[in-house]
Amino acid sequence: MNKLKLFLTLTFISFCLSNLIAQKTDGIHSIVIFEFKGNGIIRIDSNGETNFGEKIDLKTLNKKIEKFLVSADYKKSGPDNNPPPPVSKPNEGTKNTYIIIILEEDFLKDKDYANKTKYTKEYKNVEQEFTQYEILDLLSKHDKEKILKNLQKK
Repeated sequence: MNKLKLFLTLTFISFCLSNLIAQKTDGIHSIVIFEFKGNGIIRIDSNGETNFGEKIDLKTLNKKIEKFLVSADYKKSGPDNNPPPPVSKPNEGTKNTYIIIILEEDFLKDKDYANKTKYTKEYKNVEQEFTQYEILDLLSKHDKEKILKNLQKK
């Protein structure tokens, strides 16, 4: 009887641990690059899948993302259920670009909110040809080119 209890206890503990390990909580949940009066929107999910049908390798980005968000002055906003704020209109001949990042840990923690904790960087009134988004430097040259090419196609 004691062996059965021990076996069942160990089985239960290993099941619980495997669920905790399987639930990925580090890295990004999603990245959105939105150009207002620019070329379009790029979405990248936690698996590197994009809205333009190509995969992006996020290994390096996921390792460095938290330190990067602090050093690159991304603005953190907490979770809420409010409608999104309006975006400002750029000057003639320019564009405003918004990069919004949601971390996987925040996505899981904020599951009861419509708007998850997010990190945002705004590039206001930049030239139409502007492509110097620091976040893209955390990707391979090939992946960076794929994203920029697809932003320009829109």
